[in-house]
Amino acid sequence: MRICAIRFAATTRESPTADPAAIGAWWDKRPESNIGVATGDDLVVVDYDTKNGKAGEKALVLHASLDLPKTYGVRTATGGYHLYFRPDAPIPNSVSKIAPDVDVRGARGFVVGPGSTIDGAEYRAGRHDEIARMPPWLAEQARALSQRRLMVSAGMAARAWCV
Repeated sequence: MRICAIRFAATTRESPTADPAAIGAWWDKRPESNIGVATGDDLVVVDYDTKNGKAGEKALVLHASLDLPKTYGVRTATGGYHLYFRPDAPIPNSVSKIAPDVDVRGARGFVVGPGSTIDGAEYRAGRHDEIARMPPWLAEQARALSQRRLMVSAGMAARAWCV
């Protein structure tokens, strides 16, 4: 897995790097910094948001019933889930496009990485070390130009295709 550091300054964003010297220099200056994982053409992260009663966990249960493969994942500081996938083609970033409270980070995106802490809560890596291929049905949802969604309502799963 490619984990890259991303440094944010007040007015600039530096490019992600895997260069140990650059990362070391950044941490020497700001040891409290967190880890950013750059996503792109070869790495997509699906972010299931569960904080404050959001519906990401319901969507994750639905996706698991649609043969979601076991893959590398991270439990977020707020109790959500980041699932990492290898896409067959670039996937754009999106917010709540594939399901309510489920974001996708692909081309030119990033997520907070494992080992990072926010408000004292840690991002923790899961049990699976391998990053699975992104399932075609999930990639199709993430690439769709229309507002296709996998909807979850009152605990019952149904596909809704919105144009």
